[in-house]
Amino acid sequence: LWSFGNNEFGQCGNGEHGDLNLSTIDCVVSEPYKVMDNVKHVYYSRWRAVYAVTENGDLYGWGCNDCDLFLQDGEKTMYSGPEHSVHTTPVFIMSGVKEVVYSGNFNTACLAIKEDDSLWAWGTNAYGELGNGTLPNADNFGLAALSQLLMKNAAEFFEPVKILDGVKRYVGCQGSFQFAEMLDGKVMYWGLDYLVVDEDDDWDFQSSWNDLLYEKHYIIPTPIEFS
Repeated sequence: LWSFGNNEFGQCGNGEHGDLNLSTIDCVVSEPYKVMDNVKHVYYSRWRAVYAVTENGDLYGWGCNDCDLFLQDGEKTMYSGPEHSVHTTPVFIMSGVKEVVYSGNFNTACLAIKEDDSLWAWGTNAYGELGNGTLPNADNFGLAALSQLLMKNAAEFFEPVKILDGVKRYVGCQGSFQFAEMLDGKVMYWGLDYLVVDEDDDWDFQSSWNDLLYEKHYIIPTPIEFS
């Protein structure tokens, strides 16, 4: 695996990083740098974290480690805060991994399919994306309320937990429902969604682009079968 380009958060894996300020580009790797050997898959999250699975199923991470998704017992820094946790070279996360399938909204959650076809999840559960049975600690499940958990560093963090066995592939979304296709052909789903309701019903969101549109959000906390 080779890397080059913007290395502000150490995402090139060469032992260096910039000033962690997105308004500057003060750390660039201009020549390809060899990060690792024996890499089977590599995943780059939209929030400056890199994950790689080796040929023998070891999962590594480097770059921005907000929410301690690399599982290094570090501080739970958040993308919205002034401080960030970074690892400028690959650190071991877990073994027996087949695929890293999700690095969620603002890089606050991870899901991985292991070699035994089990699906594991860790990080924040602000949108019910972990499917671990725990609901977010919010007054309501409207997007504004849930997003505030992340913005104010008030989201709860979870260690890896197995949420499904017999998973073929993950086909989920970023911040709403998550879907997984099972080996037996079933489709399971969980997470955040909403219903469109009338104004005189119970609602937690009014559209800014359509003043006649009202929504009531809800969370399915553990995977159920999609029919």
